[in-house]
Amino acid sequence: MAKLSLLFELSCIFLILFPLFSPCLCCPQYQKEALLQFKFLLLGNTSLSRVKHPISESWNLSSDCCQWEQVTCDSKQHVTILNLSSLTSSLSQKSVVTSDVLTPLFHLQTLTSLDISVNDIHGQIPGVGFANLTELVELIMVENSFNGSIPPQFFSLRHLEKLDLGHNLIAGTLGSKLGNLSNLRELRLNDNLFHGQIPKQIGRLGELYLLDLGYNFFSMGIPTEIGNMSSSAYLYLSSNNLSGEIPSSMQKLEHLIELYLENNVLSGKIPPFMFLLKDIYSLVLSGNDFSGLLPDNFTEGVLILSQNELFGSLPRELAYLDRLQYLDLHDNNLTGEIPKNLGKLSELTVLDVSNNKFHGRIPNGPQMDRMNDPNSYVNNSGLCGMQIRIPCGKLPPEQTPIERKQEEKVSTFLHACEGDAVTKLTNEKIPYFNAPIFLQNKTQIGKVDEIFGPINESYFSIKMMEGIVATSYSPGDKFYIDPNKLLPLARFLPQPKGQAQAAARGGRGGSRGGSRGGGRGGGGFRGRGGPRGGRGGPPRGGARGGGFRGRGRS
Repeated sequence: MAKLSLLFELSCIFLILFPLFSPCLCCPQYQKEALLQFKFLLLGNTSLSRVKHPISESWNLSSDCCQWEQVTCDSKQHVTILNLSSLTSSLSQKSVVTSDVLTPLFHLQTLTSLDISVNDIHGQIPGVGFANLTELVELIMVENSFNGSIPPQFFSLRHLEKLDLGHNLIAGTLGSKLGNLSNLRELRLNDNLFHGQIPKQIGRLGELYLLDLGYNFFSMGIPTEIGNMSSSAYLYLSSNNLSGEIPSSMQKLEHLIELYLENNVLSGKIPPFMFLLKDIYSLVLSGNDFSGLLPDNFTEGVLILSQNELFGSLPRELAYLDRLQYLDLHDNNLTGEIPKNLGKLSELTVLDVSNNKFHGRIPNGPQMDRMNDPNSYVNNSGLCGMQIRIPCGKLPPEQTPIERKQEEKVSTFLHACEGDAVTKLTNEKIPYFNAPIFLQNKTQIGKVDEIFGPINESYFSIKMMEGIVATSYSPGDKFYIDPNKLLPLARFLPQPKGQAQAAARGGRGGSRGGSRGGGRGGGGFRGRGGPRGGRGGPPRGGARGGGFRGRGRS
């Protein structure tokens, strides 16, 4: 019993003294000093009392650097992740941050992730320093002002899975050593000054999920080896000087979701396999020299083939793509009629067929009524319809006699009043409503003019659709009635009790879920959904979101 008591007392003494002699569980002193030196170089002589800065308060000598903002440590209390994005936003506009500010960070050899994006850092990339960070898995340097070329030391960082150098001033060519980064899953070099040919060694990046080389000056053809990037889902080669045909090897990219090749000098026919890739959702080939007929198969989602030399008619299959959201075919040599069923595609939000040779009636339908921008149909001399305010004179034979009668002139424009168009009735008879008329006793009545006799000198106002201004009309302009636009008078009269009670009980369901993507950011058009985003346009969902940032062609 005495032994147990003695053992208990020794245990208590050990527990009391252990914290006094055990090592401090905090980040190494040399890592703390390196981070504080980086802070000093970044802030310079700026008075901290006048600048609210993310690292100005928490980064100090008296605290553990693993507890600092923007810093993450591993279980051994070594700094592994630094999120230093957008730190210079609070500095004076006169301050110029050079790449020398990064020097202290090269002592943190345990780093696996470094984000120094959006800091407007000037100068060449210090390759010798980055060579020390051999454990890097993620390196993000987007939206700075780095210049020069990619240092060769980068191609020795074998653990890299994500490299983002987008939106800088980096020039030069991509050498064969790019293939050394075999673990890369995401490579963004967009919006720089790279030139020359895309190296064939890019085919060695078999794990690459996203490749963005857009908005550079790459030339010559797309290398055949690109078909070896078997994991690719997002491929952006927009706005370069790429020429030649799309290589047939790209049909092996069976996981491709988004392909952006717009604003290049690519030619030949669009390979049919591009539309047969099982996961393809966004296909953007605009601003090239593609020619030939449109294939019978189409991708669903986003399809942009504008500003090419395509000819022929639109395949009927196009009108049965239930998930089609964005269709842009402007500035081609396409002919024939716009498929009638296109107006029934519930997901379609953008349609542009301007500057072609289409003829006939623009389809009607709930979606087509929302896409009423006349600029989307201009310079098609044979088109008619309410969207462009051009009446269809000779109607297609499938329309009924009632529709033919209603297509005749109904009134003439007099003047605008509070946004509406005031018109004078010129037709002796008011056109038929497109549904029976009921009162409470369910007695059907006929046409208004049959009850009250001929109606003379009648005036009525017309509420303009969104995007159409009443003052754009001139006195005497003729107005026509589109038969599909008439609402049943029953909408404005008491309904039978059974119908009214049923209507009172039922509530309208919620709207449909969002479409695929997020933007692509963004959309505007580049926003790009998928991981990219950032640049505006169709529903290109993605991490960076974002407009169609096209670069002009000479």
